[in-house]
Amino acid sequence: MNLGETIKEENNAFLQDHAKTIIFIRHHLHEGLKVEYLTIKNPLVLWQNLKERYDHQKFTILPQVHYDWLHLRLQIFKLVSEYN
Repeated sequence: MNLGETIKEENNAFLQDHAKTIIFIRHHLHEGLKVEYLTIKNPLVLWQNLKERYDHQKFTILPQVHYDWLHLRLQIFKLVSEYN
């Protein structure tokens, strides 16, 4: 949708693009988060708040999930790599 510019510092995006970005992000949020972030009108601020809230997960959860995925056992194959 080419709305990436609206979540960058000092952007020159149109107000319509800001509105589209807010709508798009809120559409993909959980209902509880929608209510929590309802008052934020700037997509950059919303993006930064969500990033601050969830960015640590790639360091805490991602390694374990990656390990689990590599060692996932399927019915016929011992490992996912053999299946692939």
